[in-house]
Amino acid sequence: MADMPEKVDEELQLLRERRRMSRCNQSYSRFLEGLETATGLPREQARRVFVSVVCVLEPPLKRETSEEWRARLPVRLQEALWACAERRGMAAAPPSLDALLERVAADIGGDRDHAESVTRAVFATLRAHLSEGEADQVAEALPLEFQSFWGRAC
Repeated sequence: MADMPEKVDEELQLLRERRRMSRCNQSYSRFLEGLETATGLPREQARRVFVSVVCVLEPPLKRETSEEWRARLPVRLQEALWACAERRGMAAAPPSLDALLERVAADIGGDRDHAESVTRAVFATLRAHLSEGEADQVAEALPLEFQSFWGRAC
């Protein structure tokens, strides 16, 4: 009987972890649904484009700004973005809007106009998951050529 409270405690911990994972999965699914709707792309392709866009944008962001907005993303997307650290080592040149649009065009198999539309949709979806103050911090940290894409117009 002495083991009973310990067993109940373990079961409660397991239940809490299952609930947490369920909330993470629901949040991730809602984020991807919004991204899928905004971009008009199938879910997995929209997720890949999102990661490509964020990986290009992340280096110019101030470290503390990057961590703040990243922390607001669903946990499963945060995990997907850890690949950015590996990509960052490969990209010696500072990010440019042209390079970003080329990458998105390659990801979606489209032209520059479609890549611009999808990139704006990705930015709008990300902005929607941030507070106005956080979105302003991100905007201030971005290079000028990216700021018009980050703006509210989308």
